[in-house]
Amino acid sequence: MVSFSSLNSFTLALIALLLASILATSSIDAAPVVAAAPPPPAAPAKPAPAKPAPAKPAPSKPDPKIPVFSIYPQDNEKGTAKKVTGFGCYNHGLKAVASVHYRSGPHAQIKFYSGKDCKGKVTHSMPINTYKSMGGPYKSQSVAVSKGKGGPMQ
Repeated sequence: MVSFSSLNSFTLALIALLLASILATSSIDAAPVVAAAPPPPAAPAKPAPAKPAPAKPAPSKPDPKIPVFSIYPQDNEKGTAKKVTGFGCYNHGLKAVASVHYRSGPHAQIKFYSGKDCKGKVTHSMPINTYKSMGGPYKSQSVAVSKGKGGPMQ
């Protein structure tokens, strides 16, 4: 074999580089393989927030398209009042009706019935914007509110 003293420095550098690369590849092969860390688990999907309920109109500004009035069992708006809002049939639960207090809304026609669910005899009928005291009391258990004829409320 050749002695190291007879080799020039360039050859010695190549041998050193060759040995270094051999040692480097052998140490890579011997090193344990570390797998990449798994991605963190995805957070559970949050349900979409519930839609907020539609805002109710302020009580100071009633809907001008819906009639609102109160009915009373006695003249001059006395006794326990029952509020009626909108068109349709209402079982008001009063034994008699003698006065009406108009709150707001369009012209409407109201009919008081002796029976429930707007059945039976019509005890009194009137446009809502005409009377406050009806001259009763009229025995009534239900009231029907329908669109009336006429101009704007006075």
